[in-house]
Amino acid sequence: MKATEQKVKNIFNEYMEQVSAGKNPSLLAIQKKHGYSESSAKSYMVTKTKTWEKLLSRIDDEDALQRLNHIMMNGKDSDALKAIQEMFKLKGRYPKLGGGIDKEIVELYEN
Repeated sequence: MKATEQKVKNIFNEYMEQVSAGKNPSLLAIQKKHGYSESSAKSYMVTKTKTWEKLLSRIDDEDALQRLNHIMMNGKDSDALKAIQEMFKLKGRYPKLGGGIDKEIVELYEN
């Protein structure tokens, strides 16, 4: 594995650990911590790499949707809900639409 790929993997893992813990991590700060320049970090260059895309593709949407369903039914776990939203944002599946509901997520959930 190339050093650049390892750096992206380290950033991804740190970010996902924080998301899994219910935190709201700063990808900007994590990138800078791992050596990205201010300008690269601000443009989120790490998210534009093939390594980042490959790592994101390994996350199963179905698991998040099942957890979301559990949260909706029980009215608890706001931290987990934030984590699910963040995961969908990372995968580019959570753009803001009118009313704050993402059509693609609704369609996924209904399927």
